[in-house]
Amino acid sequence: MHITRETLAPVEAIYGTPRELAVGAALGEREFASTWASLQRRRNHDVSLFIMLPGDQIVLIQKWTHPPGVWRAPSGGVKVGEDFVAGALREGYEETGLSIELTTYLLRVSATFTCQLADGLIREVVWVSHVFNAHISAGSGPVQPIDTHEIKAARIGTVQELQGPIRTALLTSPSGGLHYRAQLTDLTIAALYPDGIADY
Repeated sequence: MHITRETLAPVEAIYGTPRELAVGAALGEREFASTWASLQRRRNHDVSLFIMLPGDQIVLIQKWTHPPGVWRAPSGGVKVGEDFVAGALREGYEETGLSIELTTYLLRVSATFTCQLADGLIREVVWVSHVFNAHISAGSGPVQPIDTHEIKAARIGTVQELQGPIRTALLTSPSGGLHYRAQLTDLTIAALYPDGIADY
């Protein structure tokens, strides 16, 4: 795939070396087929952006495919031949309408997605999530999705909300991909708030 250690070396030189973690998740056949199709296009990764504001606020997006109550941090893929940081900033803008700046390369999470097909065969793929802390640039426009084909809405929420009712909505959905997003969010919030989040 096109995101390699050589690709990431200059990124780590600027934003730090991330903690590396490995997790697993079970996907349904439709979700697995979508992930498999991404691999055929040479993409086995996403860049997840935790765009933070003062007061434990965070930028959230909702896709048209999300069940009610599901929101999450924006994420997307760097295109083949595209600069990694430029791709991350582009995805942030397309999903939120915001001009952002990356702050810290927090996590590199290797997820093994498995799927049991109708014939009983179990298949798996490895997906990598590159998780960055970010903030809104001075002079940025308002929070509003640009890519309205994929993104239904974008807004500012709170970390408490993200780890409360939104987490519940993610985990009670039938989507293994959203269960993974809940897991990824838990790991990121633990990295951002090693002493825990304020309960208010």
